[in-house]
Amino acid sequence: MNENVRRLHESHPLSCCVRPATLLYSTFSHPHNLNRRLARGVATKNDGSSVTPLDYLMQQIYVREILKQHPSAHIIGEEKVYQQHTGDSSISGTLFSEGRTYFIDPVDGTSNLGTDHGNINTQVGMCDDGLFAGGLIAQPGVPSNGMFVGEVNNGAYRLDEKGTILECLHPPPTISTMEEAKCYVRWPNVKNIPARAKALGYTVCEALYPVLKRRTLSVSDSLNESDALKRLIYGKQTNLVLLPPVEPHHGPQAWDIAPGLGLVASLGATMRTWRGDSLTIDNIYQGAIVSFSPGIVDKLVEMTEPLCR
Repeated sequence: MNENVRRLHESHPLSCCVRPATLLYSTFSHPHNLNRRLARGVATKNDGSSVTPLDYLMQQIYVREILKQHPSAHIIGEEKVYQQHTGDSSISGTLFSEGRTYFIDPVDGTSNLGTDHGNINTQVGMCDDGLFAGGLIAQPGVPSNGMFVGEVNNGAYRLDEKGTILECLHPPPTISTMEEAKCYVRWPNVKNIPARAKALGYTVCEALYPVLKRRTLSVSDSLNESDALKRLIYGKQTNLVLLPPVEPHHGPQAWDIAPGLGLVASLGATMRTWRGDSLTIDNIYQGAIVSFSPGIVDKLVEMTEPLCR
């Protein structure tokens, strides 16, 4: 892409997702915006999570823009209730390991909408034949953070709230020893993790503490998975992310994780399961080790793989 071009070219596979994200920024910029009023109608879904009319509207806009540019794409959105009501056969709740699939989380942090809390994301992940290929993550509640978008063949960029390119992103410096590791464990809500997966996760973390130095291993459930992965890009706070094993339908779902994995994949991150396999959309629930330092990932896999047998 020409560095003088200030917006993503329409050929970029995620350029179609920038406009919907900018609309969510405008929701927070203008207090009387209709979308902002839609955000007030917080309801509870069958799984206990929150949803608003704004979630449904945002997903509809994402789907329309994606299919306009990529009519043969598979789309998996979080708001399954909306999909059933519309009968839109282009949206599926089944994972695809063939072709191009977009994973939409139209509003992540919906429960914060009614409180004007800044920790609200809109994010889209993209896989090609099951491999993480791109992602978009935006935090409209904190516009100064910018919008992050990347794809493996087209580079990664930080955009402003209007979709203008602010900077071209580059892989952070690599590390060669465990002593340099700044490890971040994104631990989802513990009550949503089945006992078997929870026990394996804690066993692995306990084994890693002595190696990574306890002071470098921070554990949190305050960020979503993609936010934790986004921290890898600059490498200052975090240069290694661990995602624990979970079971499908318990804990994070594909639309929670795919945007962050796709974004760091666009910059060449190394991603392996705790068993040592290359990370794909089909095995993300086995736990993940993600870093821009392949040697560190290999060392950790040597420790985690025996524990997962």
